[in-house]
Amino acid sequence: MQAYIREMQVNGAMQNIQRDIKEILLSPIAIVSWVTGSLVTALVGPFDTYTVIPLDQRLFFWFGILATATTIAVCLQITIRRLIPSWGIIGYTCIAWSVFVVVFLGIVLAVIRVLYAHLELPSTYLLAGIIASVAAAINLMIYLISPQTLSGEILETADAATVKPVAPLEVKTHNSTITPGARNAFLQRFGPDVGERLIRLAMRDHYIEVYTEVGQRLVHMRFADALDEISDLNGQQVHRSHWVNFDEIETVVKDGAKLGFKMSDGEVVPIARSRKSSLKERGLL
Repeated sequence: MQAYIREMQVNGAMQNIQRDIKEILLSPIAIVSWVTGSLVTALVGPFDTYTVIPLDQRLFFWFGILATATTIAVCLQITIRRLIPSWGIIGYTCIAWSVFVVVFLGIVLAVIRVLYAHLELPSTYLLAGIIASVAAAINLMIYLISPQTLSGEILETADAATVKPVAPLEVKTHNSTITPGARNAFLQRFGPDVGERLIRLAMRDHYIEVYTEVGQRLVHMRFADALDEISDLNGQQVHRSHWVNFDEIETVVKDGAKLGFKMSDGEVVPIARSRKSSLKERGLL
């Protein structure tokens, strides 16, 4: 059973990684940045490419170089962020940045030596510095696009200095009179192996992330429809993109003026301002 749970967690993490990578790479900001950067670089023709490579080949060269750089940087940043979130944004960004510089420097040198050996390149150290600057620009773009930062309401659980428990003993849950979650119509969509306890739901565009005690599943449906199917459970929508099971709340956490519920799976779910009054009435805040 433990092996199955670990497999479910790994599968869920991989789904999250793939979804976030696709969302960032296909976002308007990423596409416009890639096209604009490639056009400007191709027209300017740095590293002697203006005089040595014709315009059509130069466009192909720089569009390919920047597309590869963006894809590698996004994959590294999202993967490392998902695998080691406890390192915080500075930690996993520095790791992704360092790995990117080494990997992409090798790719650039290999491509130029094979296809354009006659180009005059700066020193390896200067080229590494230029690539590091490109990585910084891409990481800034990822930070601006990433849904975890766009919402402005996600709490960082890893930073113990800023996320503090608030009156953990005052969190009151209410025992549901409904039969266990596995018998709920919503969980029946996923078969017998989904688990018995629905912990929380998170909306991602047209998909919903379903979290139970055995891991995560992804389902394509409207958030409103899912909420209708779980209306008999002891929970509530606490944010425009999140529903929580009150019986799975461990404590309340605070980051400045922001509040969140730390759930039994270890994640912190943000609480929208508009939901605070109703939660206070239920004795949860």
